[in-house]
Amino acid sequence: MRFTLVPCLALFMSGCSDLPRLTGPGPVNLSNPAGGGGSGVDLANWSPYAVVHMPGGALEAYKKTMPALISRGNLRGIRFDVWSKDSGSDSKGILNMGLDGLAIISDLDLLEPNIEPIIDIIVSRFPEIRVFQVGNEISTLPEPGLRMGMEQYMKVFDRVYRHVEKKYPYLRLVSQSTFGSGNYGSIELEKMAELGLNNYPREKVIIGVNCYGIASASAYAGVLGRYFGGYEVWVTETGINGANEQIDFVKNVYPVLQTYLRPARIYWYAYYDGGEGPSDSDFGSGLIKNVNHPSGLSGSPLYKALAGE
Repeated sequence: MRFTLVPCLALFMSGCSDLPRLTGPGPVNLSNPAGGGGSGVDLANWSPYAVVHMPGGALEAYKKTMPALISRGNLRGIRFDVWSKDSGSDSKGILNMGLDGLAIISDLDLLEPNIEPIIDIIVSRFPEIRVFQVGNEISTLPEPGLRMGMEQYMKVFDRVYRHVEKKYPYLRLVSQSTFGSGNYGSIELEKMAELGLNNYPREKVIIGVNCYGIASASAYAGVLGRYFGGYEVWVTETGINGANEQIDFVKNVYPVLQTYLRPARIYWYAYYDGGEGPSDSDFGSGLIKNVNHPSGLSGSPLYKALAGE
């Protein structure tokens, strides 16, 4: 996610009955066997996955706060960036807690002319990973010179797929997650389908989408129904700014995503959103804040509910 988006919960929920239903695989149960949150909060629709970033100081904060969620089954996996020029040691520190990893191959790596040896470097560095995502919002990079159109992207995706199928057939790939606001992402996803994304085997390729609002959920549902019946779908980013709105977002919006996009996973954006400060607004969309001030490290109401506090 390369923008700050503050979706309005009421706007998201309005008109949900008008969303088209997706024709695809059967219902996916996202309910939490650990019973959701504590303190009487019903978070049965929580999906135990989150996006993590690795700024300085974050690893120690993750080690302090994640075990409570892991022990209750409320955190099973993380989504994180990998770059061929970075060792990824901090990410490994999180994975060592027993979490499943979805590793996003950096958009910068995908822009390199020789992608195959880069894939070898990344796979060798993360032998525990079984699912890699081939980029994220690659057409909306901040610098125009670094952006990649869908025609170019699908050529790179095909090279990555063929290389992985030849050398690492046990791996699965997630398509780049398209932009999560409005209908831009669905237009891009439809273009990817027209360029052949829906010709890859369903057991090898997962469809990734970022989804933050009612318009994008509605538009995605139509495209997924037309082109990607039978494919597994992962919502790789969703969430809301404002610590006091997070629980309602999970209770009210996650079921909408589950019903109309039918995802096997939903990743909260983000476990830590860079928030530092005394106010609740400093959480951003994060479950924790103040990672660089250990005495002030604290969790949002959603974090506390998931941790059973």
